[in-house]
Amino acid sequence: MFKLDYKTPTEAITTLNETLRQTKRDEKQLRDEIRAKYKFENPAATEERINAGVNRLVFEHKVKTTRPQSVRFFFLFSIN
Repeated sequence: MFKLDYKTPTEAITTLNETLRQTKRDEKQLRDEIRAKYKFENPAATEERINAGVNRLVFEHKVKTTRPQSVRFFFLFSIN
């Protein structure tokens, strides 16, 4: 049958943390660019508002870039 690769909870969390850490490293440049642009467009914004705006814009960017092309095509023609 199938052999499952069991990981202890500690190993699973360690793997998850490493993945999250790498994702943050990969997104750092994108976040910095978005932060600078957001601060320029909203000079009176508080740090909390800037963080919220940057998180929202990064999330929207990730959704837009990771959505498969076929799904985009489907949504374009299913709206009518």
